[in-house]
Amino acid sequence: MVGGLFISKTKSQEERYAKKTTSPLEECNAELEHTQKQLQQYENRNKMLNRKLSVEKRKKRNHRIFLYVGFMESIVPELRTMTEDEGKNFLYHIAKSMEAQEYLKK
Repeated sequence: MVGGLFISKTKSQEERYAKKTTSPLEECNAELEHTQKQLQQYENRNKMLNRKLSVEKRKKRNHRIFLYVGFMESIVPELRTMTEDEGKNFLYHIAKSMEAQEYLKK
């Protein structure tokens, strides 16, 4: 009471006062919770980016394999009609030939 008048606090003054009375423990807990949420978001983002990277690597590898197989089939059309074992055996003998070994040493 000031000079016989009651002065009431406004709501914003009460809120400011309430905010000032938070204990350091509460502030630390709030900051910890905020930091944990951020950490979870960063971990989720990291997982998403790793999945994206894995997909891109797989696409690149598949593209390379298709290019090589297409090139091999254009040189040796008989590969199309060979069984899997025949194709493996043929490619193994090509890769282990003296000419191929000399080429790989370059």
